[in-house]
Formats: sequence, C-alpha cells, structure tokens
Amino acid sequence: MATIKQLHKNAQIAINRGDYQRSFHLCRDILQQDPSHNDAWFLLSVIYAAKGGLPQALDCVDKALASDADNAEYLTHKARYLCMLGRDEQAVSAADQASTCSSLRALELDTLGVVYTKVGEHEKALAAMDKAISLQANNPQFHFNRASSQQFLGKLEQAKASFEQAITLKPDFYRAHWALSELLKNSAETSYLPRLTELMSAQRLSAEDELYLCHAIAREYEHQQQPKEMFEYLKRGKQRWLKKINYTFKADKQLFDSLKNTITTEAVDCVSHGETEKQPIFIVGMPRSGTTLMERILDSHNEVISLGELHNLGIAVKEASNTRSAQVLAPEVINAFNNTDFAQVSSRYLSSTRFLRKHHQRFVDKQPLNFFYIAHILMAFPNAKIICMRRNPLDTCLSNYKQLFAIDFALYNYSHDLLDTGRYYLQFDQLMAHWQRLFGERILQVDYERLVDSPVETVKTVLAYCRLPWQASCMDFYKTKTAVSTASASQVRQPIYSSAVQRWKRYQHQLVPLVELFEKHQICYSID
Repeated sequence: MATIKQLHKNAQIAINRGDYQRSFHLCRDILQQDPSHNDAWFLLSVIYAAKGGLPQALDCVDKALASDADNAEYLTHKARYLCMLGRDEQAVSAADQASTCSSLRALELDTLGVVYTKVGEHEKALAAMDKAISLQANNPQFHFNRASSQQFLGKLEQAKASFEQAITLKPDFYRAHWALSELLKNSAETSYLPRLTELMSAQRLSAEDELYLCHAIAREYEHQQQPKEMFEYLKRGKQRWLKKINYTFKADKQLFDSLKNTITTEAVDCVSHGETEKQPIFIVGMPRSGTTLMERILDSHNEVISLGELHNLGIAVKEASNTRSAQVLAPEVINAFNNTDFAQVSSRYLSSTRFLRKHHQRFVDKQPLNFFYIAHILMAFPNAKIICMRRNPLDTCLSNYKQLFAIDFALYNYSHDLLDTGRYYLQFDQLMAHWQRLFGERILQVDYERLVDSPVETVKTVLAYCRLPWQASCMDFYKTKTAVSTASASQVRQPIYSSAVQRWKRYQHQLVPLVELFEKHQICYSID
C-alpha cells in the first residue's frame, strides 16, 4: 500500500494536470488512513470548487483549518469560496485573517487582492497586490490585476503603467492589450495600432485572444475616426467567438417570452410580499445606457450608498424558487414565480448585502440586467424604487456592440452580433412596456438624453421619486473618490458631457441593418 506521503504527492500532481477524478480518489485514500489529514481536506476543497461544488469546498477547507487554523493558503481559498458564494462579510473576515499570516506567498496575496476587489474593498485589494508584486515582480497577471484595481479607484495613469508592465513581461497578453484600450477609450492616443496589428499576424490565435485583440484594434480605428475598419475588426473577432460558443438569439428570446407569459396581473395578485420597510433603489436598463452615471449621482447623496453591480438579487430569487436549474436566470426559475417565497428573497438579499450596506438605510443596486427581475423586486420589496435608464436605441445598440463585456457571462452573448443586439433591444423595450402596464408609476424611466440636456431638473425628479431631499452634491458626482468597477469607470470621473448623444450618426453606413430593423418594428430614434 502506498504511503500517505506518496498518495499526497500523486494527488497534487493529478490536480495540477486537471485530473480531478484521480486526485479525488487519492485524497479519499489518504483520509481513510488519516481522517484528520488537513492537506487532503484542502485538496478536496480545490477539487469541489473546480467542479462548482462551493458549499462542499467550503466544508472541506474548514476541516483543513480545524487542525491548522493559521494556514495562509487555506484561509486564502476559504475567502475565495466565500466570495464566490456571495458571503461578502465572511469573505472579508477570512481574507483579513489570511492577511495577517507571515507565510503569505505572492500568489496568495494576489488571490486576496482579487477577493477584496470583488467585495468592493479596493484599497485593501491594491495593498495586497502591491505586496504580491514586491515578492514576484515578473508575473504579468499580478500587474494586470493591480491595474484593474487602480482603474477602479480612478488612478488612471498608474493603471496605464501597470497594464504596460504586464504587456512588457508578456507581449502576447491579449487581454491586457484590450484592457489598456478600454482605459484609453476617451483618450486621443493612437500610437498602439502598429504593435496590435503585428500581434494580429501571429499564428494560431485562439478565438478568445482574437476577440480581445480585435476589440483593441477597433478602439484604435475609432480614435482615428475610421469606422469602416473599426467595424471590420469588431465583426472579425465577434463572429469567430460566436462560432466557438454556439450562441443563438433563441435562448434570450425564450427568457423574455417566459417573463411576459408567466408574470401577469393575475400572477402578481396571487403572491405574498416580502420586506415592506426597506426602500432599496435599483438602477436597471440596457447596459451602456447611463446606469453608472445615475448610480454615481445617487451615491453622491449623503443618505445613499451604492453597492455597485451586484448579482445577489438573482441568486436570492434562484434560491427561493426551489428549482434545479444550473443557471441563475432560466425559464424554469421564471416559471416558478407563483411558488417563489418573496419573504425569503428579501431576507436572503438583505443578508447577503448587509456587509456592503454598512449603516446606510438607503442603498443602490446598480445591476442593469435586473430589469429581468422587476416583478420579483416589487414583490420582495413593495416599497423599492426602480429607475430604468433609457437611451436612444441606436446609441444603445452601438455602444453595446462596441463594448466587450465579461465573456463568461452568457447574458451578454447578444452583443457579439449587431442585429442580435438590435433584437435584444426590441425584447427589452417590449418587456419594459409589459412591466409598465403591470406596475405603472412604481417604475421611473429616465432618458439619458434628458439627463444630459437638463441635469439639475432631471436629478430633482429622480430624488423626489426616491423620496430623498435635494442635495447639490449630486451634481458633483465626478469628484468622488469612490471606486467604480464598470465599463464606464473612466467616463464618470468627469462632468456630464453631451458627446455621447446621437453618436450613432458617425456610423450611419455601418448601422443601416439596425436602422432597417428598428423602422420595421416602428422603434423611434432621433434623426434631427
């Protein structure tokens, strides 16, 4: 029989190879001989986490910590699991405990930095990443992660330098090239095209690498006001990625149809409500429609705190629906509307956001795609305030198509095709009309263009709807030092500007199919 030492070594080798099944059995063999073997429990936690079994992973790492409570590696992974489970307060506690360990290695410090970033503790994240780089300065991923934190905190020059350092260490770090182009998208710099096009000639680019690189090159052509070339590269990268993920618009349409067919006046009248005291503010809308701008404005009010772009609501709805779907938002979850315990939704949501809310009674959840959950929100929180941002449909679709959202988040897959983006907008527009028929004035729809044209008047209307007193500080939102972790992180560091209004006119030739789609469905857009 192999010794525990040999079994442990083989289990580690198997994990490093991605052979989780073999490693799992080896760990079980170890634990049969020594039920308290902490590293076997830890390796099991890694295996469960890799397979999506986060509750089991957490249980296993706790068993590892039972006999080695100050193990920096175990604590770091526990923080990561808790973060992935949305248990932010406990994640920070575990991360803080790990941070005090003298044996922290560079990789663990970087992991802690990522955990802190995800729970909104950006200063702590930056400190951990700085320490990681001081221990291992030649790791390009560490510099990339630090750049992201610096960007969130508005330290744009530092972020630029960190992205450049990541690229220096790894010239074919395609995601870093794209991230740098995002950072500089409002800049006049156009000096990166030669190095990007040279990278494009590389052999055997993966679909993911080509997607990042094409977006970066498209940004350069946008800066040079060459829309034809910009669209050519966007289409090149996105079409290849669509083939890889095998996306069709049919799945998205099924979600919209499920909502409209399932959640009717009769369905709403039949369910019981949840929390009636709290008045959370949800900012929803199509991505890139001004949701971050509205969030920053409200976050500048001294009675309000923004929690950022959360997924907590969807998770709470999924858990309370008692469905077996592997997806958080799926027709199965929507169809369970009448059987959903909305008191449980509000309880779980409030519990999961308690750490982020701190002492504030009024808070903002700025997850644009929560427009799917408007009925769920108003059942869970009858006194909730919902602000839906609306923007010119052509500007909205253009901005969505140009943006590269998180590629591992399926609800953004529509944005890889221009016409699919238009079709998605049509479904969004119809769904908002459906919600308006059901809930009327309980939803406030705000035009981005009106906000830009008459900011004070519009903000006063929004504050009155939210039952908040007028504060002039809301108009100084761009002066805030609060971290911003969305695609608009750079734009909201400056006052309201009008250059994004009717931007589609610069790309009229490229948007002809979209215009025809909207005209066919009688969607109004400004041509003045």
